[in-house]
Amino acid sequence: MAEYDMVWHDDEWFDSGWFRLLPTQGDQLRMIALNAGRRDLTGSLDYLVLTLDQGTFDRRTGGMDAEVTWGEPYEARPGHIVGATAKERAWRRDVCIAALETSGYPVPVTVRDLADTMEMLGLLTVTNRGKPSEKWRTEKFLPHPDEVLTLSDDWLQDDAKTRWALALADVTSAFWELQDRRRSAAHQPWRTSISKIAKSTEHDPESVRQMLGLVCRGDYYGDVEHWGVEISTVGHEGPFDADPERILRSKTIYFRFITPPGLQAALDDIDRIFGPGRSKKEN
Repeated sequence: MAEYDMVWHDDEWFDSGWFRLLPTQGDQLRMIALNAGRRDLTGSLDYLVLTLDQGTFDRRTGGMDAEVTWGEPYEARPGHIVGATAKERAWRRDVCIAALETSGYPVPVTVRDLADTMEMLGLLTVTNRGKPSEKWRTEKFLPHPDEVLTLSDDWLQDDAKTRWALALADVTSAFWELQDRRRSAAHQPWRTSISKIAKSTEHDPESVRQMLGLVCRGDYYGDVEHWGVEISTVGHEGPFDADPERILRSKTIYFRFITPPGLQAALDDIDRIFGPGRSKKEN
């Protein structure tokens, strides 16, 4: 099949929340159903996989009879952190299993089982199962996980934070690019305004305001080398405690960029081992 006839990326799946909850192979099952609908194909999942692109499917899932995993996504949408720790992956697995069991759905063992679970959840549809006219499809827009499952508050809060980060990924990236271009070696505060940032990044001021709320709380997603942000409306000396939601667009503001927690911990370790100030002297 010609490559240009295939759907290779699906923003609705990445934005739906299921991508962050179900086993990793769920996104490939979604793609199979999307492409089957695009081509108006019928047949079993095995036939669809063989017809559409078995090599890619097997490489990304392990095959229909492989065990499901809550590992790394094959592809992440811009603005989504990759490199999740084993602890984070285990947490996602435990949340998913608990939600399925609590809501009365079977916990999948294999990719084939996962397809059946997704069908029960309303993420895939199948008609004429077991017949030559068997048809697997999926809707463009899916129900949110908490509309189908009983989920923990921790997961819902994490999902809400991720949704905001994804929605503001473009303006966040533009902000960091702008900051990288003007960052001084001494990390001096940056004097600007919400309106000026909006003009420089070509984003609307309210998106900039929402983005600043994320980065000031540390809820942004991106390169781990990015610095945290604090804002003052008084001057270069602070105090750096301004709330972006309360700042007028034209009000002059001052940014102070602070060391990310992970980098700060590493610097503290250097100081602890070699003595205070050693990390600064050697930079």
